[in-house]
Amino acid sequence: MTRDEIQVLALLGAAQAGHWVLFQAHLCWLVPEGPRAKAAAAAMILADALAGCGVDIAARLQIEQAPRDGFRGVAVVRPLQ
Repeated sequence: MTRDEIQVLALLGAAQAGHWVLFQAHLCWLVPEGPRAKAAAAAMILADALAGCGVDIAARLQIEQAPRDGFRGVAVVRPLQ
């Protein structure tokens, strides 16, 4: 998986899990400021639709704090093996 693909999955997983700060962080990274509100709405709808079909992205991701030498307060998201 590419970093962007992981970023999109992390965005959807954060939406499903209710991690709003993490959701906003991924959204800011992926989408320019102008269309960000529409992208957020679309991501929330997609995350909800996937959850309704039994696809729990949040459960398939490992969310942990970044290393101390990395950015403070930033979560690292990795797909579970």
